[in-house]
Amino acid sequence: MSQLNEHLDYAKNLWESGHQHDHIELELTKRGLQREMVQEVIKHIKDLRYAKRRSRGMNLLTAGCVFLLLGFVCTLFVSYSDTTFHYTLYGFTMLGICLVMLGVADIMG
Repeated sequence: MSQLNEHLDYAKNLWESGHQHDHIELELTKRGLQREMVQEVIKHIKDLRYAKRRSRGMNLLTAGCVFLLLGFVCTLFVSYSDTTFHYTLYGFTMLGICLVMLGVADIMG
């Protein structure tokens, strides 16, 4: 089990330095790992990658919802004054929608 953890740490370091899954798989094969163990390590690396993307997606989704709420509140208050509310309505809303769409795209993969 400690050997698997050692190879997982090595693969994680390769992944964090920007290498793709194919290169990591090749490096692990060069180190003499069996095919099943290489596949297990690659599965763990892919899980880490997807967890990172889901986390980024949730942050973008949250920021988008905040901008949508901010646009609603600003539009509500500005609409009672004599100034135009188009910039607050469309600016915050478009930014919020874009962030929500990016967040959903990251979450869904």
